[in-house]
Amino acid sequence: MGLAIGRCGMGEITGISWTDHTFNIAWGCTKVSPACDNCYAEREAIRFGYSAGGKHFPIWGQKEQRRKLSDAYWSEPIKWDRMARENWSESLKKGKPAYKTRLTFTSSMADVLEDHPDLDSERAKLWELVDKTKFLQWIILTKRPQNFRKMLPPEWLKEPRMNVILMTTVEMQQYTWRIDEMLKVPAHCYAVSAEPLLGPLNLEKYLPAKVPVAPHAMPEKWSDWTWPDWVPRRLAADIESFWSDKCGRGPREWAENACSSYNNHPPFGDNVTLEHVGGNTSRTGLYVPRWNNIGSVVTGLNEYEIVGSCSYKQPASLDWVVVGGESGKNARVSNPDWYRKLRDQTKAAGMRFHFKQYGAWMPVGEPKDDPEYYGGKAIVCPPPRACTASVQSLVERDELRLVDGHWMLRAPRKDSKWHERILDGKLWDERPQMRPDPPF
Repeated sequence: MGLAIGRCGMGEITGISWTDHTFNIAWGCTKVSPACDNCYAEREAIRFGYSAGGKHFPIWGQKEQRRKLSDAYWSEPIKWDRMARENWSESLKKGKPAYKTRLTFTSSMADVLEDHPDLDSERAKLWELVDKTKFLQWIILTKRPQNFRKMLPPEWLKEPRMNVILMTTVEMQQYTWRIDEMLKVPAHCYAVSAEPLLGPLNLEKYLPAKVPVAPHAMPEKWSDWTWPDWVPRRLAADIESFWSDKCGRGPREWAENACSSYNNHPPFGDNVTLEHVGGNTSRTGLYVPRWNNIGSVVTGLNEYEIVGSCSYKQPASLDWVVVGGESGKNARVSNPDWYRKLRDQTKAAGMRFHFKQYGAWMPVGEPKDDPEYYGGKAIVCPPPRACTASVQSLVERDELRLVDGHWMLRAPRKDSKWHERILDGKLWDERPQMRPDPPF
């Protein structure tokens, strides 16, 4: 059995850009694919003495026990949830409701769905904790999505939790089967962690077939947007009033709300049949999303009915993609074009895209035009046949590599500048669309 140890690795403050908190049900795991080869969690465990030669016991490998954590540690998410609730209450008192859940990633030091006897009891505690902390948006990340159906609580399969995001790691094309397994399980939000990205990845098969309204193609102000002729003027005015750009909203926010998996909107302009909000009758017409899970169907010239989008059935697809390069001493190099392809695919589908980091290897001269610096000395990106002596010495020391036409320089260990998250001049810091209402 795993041994319970005191508090450690508190996740109220985390360095992971795509989450607000990090929570571990245990420490320890077993490697299952190339993404695991240079596992940062294993390095961290060894640093704390959890290895065969360390001051504690080894926790890596199927036959090794797992490090369990204290009751005090398990109480931390309750505090985070309470803080989020209090923030909501304070915003109400100020007359400016600002509901915001907090993304909570589990687990950075283990795999929640690893089939290990020490984790059975910890998983049961986690499911209970998730149901208690409605103001936390839990990200369940795994490399074993085939275990979702047998390890998630049966009641979650019947009624997926609004505060749960299912996420799986896909480091290269041959592991997209993990997405297939994940999408078999009912959920309100699906995500992929392409980190470390170790090869080109095409996710087109798993993206929404038709986007309600593509947010990236929408202007920020209604004055720059033209409604199709078939949309009744009164309906358009209602939507513009609710999503008024004078109140800090606008067409783009309207589109993002429509693309939220929680709201389940059909594509804008599709001919659909949905239930009328006033009863059990149905209405058929061209669909226009309004807000939350409410829309309208245009049934004729200047005629429309208000409907709910909950009855709309659409194929399961991804909602969010996180991409990043590998860090650490033995980090493998990722081609920047692999990041760009995923960014372009996801944004064209109206999805959220998050670029976490280049990692240990960064393209020289990118994303800025001015020379990057290494150890205080400027390195100018050279053509393959015009290497200067200083550049050649970096190549010989394996600190500079040419990868598919990109010169990649190993990051100085203490220079955070080299872990920049800017891709082609922009910070891609997007997160999944949150549930629209407080969980009361």
